[in-house]
Amino acid sequence: MKKIGILDYCVFSNKVHLKNILENLMCKVEYVSDPRRINDYDILICPGLGSFAKSINLLKKKEFHKAIQDMHPNRIFLGICLGFQMLFQTGNENNIKTNGLGIIKGHVRKIIGEKPKIGFFETSFKKTNLFKNIKKPAEFYYLHSYGVKSDKDTSEVGLIKYKNIFYKSCIRYKNYIGVQFHPEASGKNGINFFKNIINE
Repeated sequence: MKKIGILDYCVFSNKVHLKNILENLMCKVEYVSDPRRINDYDILICPGLGSFAKSINLLKKKEFHKAIQDMHPNRIFLGICLGFQMLFQTGNENNIKTNGLGIIKGHVRKIIGEKPKIGFFETSFKKTNLFKNIKKPAEFYYLHSYGVKSDKDTSEVGLIKYKNIFYKSCIRYKNYIGVQFHPEASGKNGINFFKNIINE
């Protein structure tokens, strides 16, 4: 049985729904509020919705940022939505630049268009174990106003297209995985995505 920790750092997220889904996949799931414990888990998940600056500052205040940067290479980190965005070098909300975790090259910027992207969108992805048993074309659920434009970096494994511009949808670098979409809200495709990580 895989042991999964969900970061609890006082930011709005659907952590309860996420915990229920993972428990239904026969995982032991706990909320994590102590950065010294993150290597106690096979998989550490950082969910989140809301402000990049506020959330990264909360991570730093609780000393999670250094613990995440220094995670044991045999442990998996999964960032979802805002948790994905914080893996990058900087965020830029309301023209205010904020440093992220700096684990992945790239900068979070407002996506094209004034309205948030909400709903199921087709997602392209490379042939990788993360998307095993997920048939193309595949749709996942998104809820965001900011994103990271594709730069064809080797860490990119999934993309989403808005107004002919490609944005990173899924990245993998060493033991760090990040997704802009919400697998916990993406039905069967999201469940299979979780299974693929759990079964690695």
